[in-house]
Amino acid sequence: MTTPPAPSARPPNSRRFEALDSPAAKAFVQGADPEAGEPAGAAPHAEPPHLAVVEPAVPPPVEPPKVPAPPAPEVPAVPRGPRKERMQPVTLRVSEALHAQLLYIANNGKRSMNQFIVDVLGPAVQAEVEKIRKRKVLGLD
Repeated sequence: MTTPPAPSARPPNSRRFEALDSPAAKAFVQGADPEAGEPAGAAPHAEPPHLAVVEPAVPPPVEPPKVPAPPAPEVPAVPRGPRKERMQPVTLRVSEALHAQLLYIANNGKRSMNQFIVDVLGPAVQAEVEKIRKRKVLGLD
């Protein structure tokens, strides 16, 4: 009887179809899953007693008391700061005159057209959100 080849850390060469049934392929599979490749009815592979793994007795984890989560805000706040946030594209149609003015700001200022629009639009959006919330609280909308 021959000794089976040692399990390999590298997969067998799969460029050839017959390589999948080779002894190297079988050794690779058995190295990943020792039970794989054994014939049905074969005795399970037993570890020598000096290599047996002993699991330490661990008490079950204690679950902390459940605290209800605070309600989510209606409109997410726009974070300001150095953290990069995923940006969402918006198509904005403007007149040629307004586009020319934005281009002038970008070419002669320190901000791009996009950054200028975001900087100006942010506070205006926050003010509009607050106005809508106040109208809802008063029952006007």
